[in-house]
Formats: sequence, C-alpha cells, structure tokens
Amino acid sequence: ERYLLMVARDVTEQEQQRQALADSEAKFANLFRVSPLSLALTRADNGAYLDVNTAWERLHGFTLDQVMGRTPQEMGLVPGPETLRPVLEALARHGQAENHPVPLHNARGDDLDTLLSGHLIRVGDTPCIVWSTVDVTEQRAFQRRIEELNESLEARVRVRTAELEQANHELGEALVTLQQAQTELVRSEKLA
Repeated sequence: ERYLLMVARDVTEQEQQRQALADSEAKFANLFRVSPLSLALTRADNGAYLDVNTAWERLHGFTLDQVMGRTPQEMGLVPGPETLRPVLEALARHGQAENHPVPLHNARGDDLDTLLSGHLIRVGDTPCIVWSTVDVTEQRAFQRRIEELNESLEARVRVRTAELEQANHELGEALVTLQQAQTELVRSEKLA
C-alpha cells in the first residue's frame, strides 16, 4: 500500500502582498523617472550613481548609462573636492540637506548655479542618498543684471545730484552777485 501525504498552504495573502509591493515599487520608479525635478540616487558610502531620472539627464547632459557606478567628481560635475562638503556635513548631522547653493558643471562644460538637496534613505540594506538639483543659473544671472542696473542707476543719480548741487551753488552765487549789483545800482542812483 502506498500513501500520499499532501500539505496545502494558502498563499493567496502572501501573493497579494508581493503583488502590492511590486506595484508600489513600480509606481515609485515611474514617479522617479518622469518627475520634472532633476533627481539622482547615489550610494551614501562612496557617492556612486545608482540611478538618475530624465530631468537629471537633460540638466547635466549625461545619460544613466554614462554615470552608473561613477561619482560626481569622476564625471567632472563638481568643480572641486570641497564643493559638496557643506551638503555632506548637513546630511551627516541631520539626515537631510535642503537647498544648498552648489556650483556644478554639465557635460557641455557650462557652469550651473544650483540648489542641491539630499535625503538619506535605505534601498534594501544599502544606505543611499536621493538628490534633487534645481538649476537657478538664469535667476542668478537676472539677479546679477538687476544688481548691475541698480548700481548703474545709483551712480547716475549720484552724478546728477552732484550736478544739481553744483548748479544750485552757481545759481546761489549768481543771485548774490545780482543782489550786490542791484544794491550798488540803487546806491549809485542815490548818489547821482
């Protein structure tokens, strides 16, 4: 005689949880990829890129394949080793860094004025940093231009004010001379 022993387990709930997790991961990946904000994911220990979105690729001029496993320094994105120090110190102290002004370069060699933010997260067992970069190059250029125009306007106002003060002084002297002449004329007529 042969016997068959079967054990059956209902894995419906586990399968539903697995599917829910997969759906959640897919939603996050899609949101990351299509976000209009420039986003990058790096390892926290060495700064190597794990992922970047299309907005990041457009801003920096590199593709995901070009940066994968490389650091910003290796890519020439940061001008020097000290550039990221304040941001990394804030991350170490607070687990996040918000809107730090950081000069960066892109693949075309353009200088970018940016606001860099980072947040420490875990991806599986790996400590990572999710970065967002806001390009404020145009705004800073406009700000500098407005400051230059203000300085130019203030200089023109100073020159015009000095000219008016000089004209007022000369007019005052002319009035004094005129009054003296009038007084002399009146005195001359009296003597005559």
